[in-house]
Amino acid sequence: RATQPVRLPTVSLAFGWQARLRQLVSQAWFFFVAIVREPVFLTIACVGLIFMILGAWFADSLRYGTAIWPVTGQMLDAIIRRMYLFIVVLTPIYAGELVWRERQLGVAGTTDALPAPTAITLTGKFIAFLGAMLTIELCAVVATLMVQTAKGYHHYELRLYARGILGIAMPTISEIAA
Repeated sequence: RATQPVRLPTVSLAFGWQARLRQLVSQAWFFFVAIVREPVFLTIACVGLIFMILGAWFADSLRYGTAIWPVTGQMLDAIIRRMYLFIVVLTPIYAGELVWRERQLGVAGTTDALPAPTAITLTGKFIAFLGAMLTIELCAVVATLMVQTAKGYHHYELRLYARGILGIAMPTISEIAA
């Protein structure tokens, strides 16, 4: 019986901007998942959320002898003030972890030989870190929405939450991380 030659598919290498974008998204997703699955991150995030819920619960305390509703502005202020401490704690931990990860695993030489440029890898790590911090902030928003609901306030202002998180908290986190 005669053997047939195996036909290998033709491979074309791509180094354009679309390939670089795919590499960036892949790197960012890989490092994001690595961050949010770590027990240290989950522990600090959970402690932060408990602290956040307690702070949000008492954010509507008496002002000049009058109780106020847990309005979105008060809840947003509670998020920005209380989660800032945990962001400051997580930033140096994960900045160092992400930068030195390959060296700790002993694969720094292999990583340097990959076709993705170093700038793509570092940008992916930065985006992953910002994504992890955004995840914490979004969890804090959900926690404050639950506090508002539990206290009988149902006028949720999701646009205000979005503006506060994306316009105040995330630029501050980006500045700390950079």
